[in-house]
Amino acid sequence: MHNCFPIRPRPKETESVKGFVLRIANQNGLSSHKAVFTSIKYPFKHRALQVENEGFYEFVAALAPYLQLDEDTLITGSTIQLGGKLVNGTST
Repeated sequence: MHNCFPIRPRPKETESVKGFVLRIANQNGLSSHKAVFTSIKYPFKHRALQVENEGFYEFVAALAPYLQLDEDTLITGSTIQLGGKLVNGTST
């Protein structure tokens, strides 16, 4: 089990991916969104914060266990958006 985040928030409606990752950081005493990447031992890439990039789905797969979620739940169970696209594929 992955326990580096004692506080594991869920995405808020219309929250950007970067905003969600920053909230994970802030609630767990980390200084930035990059610190979340470091904590889960995933190399920081800006494209990981962009829904339309394949890197986003790789990042979700890496992050999900640390939030004790399966990746499908993290993707389809949220309305995280970035650039007018919702994670679940619905346009805004």
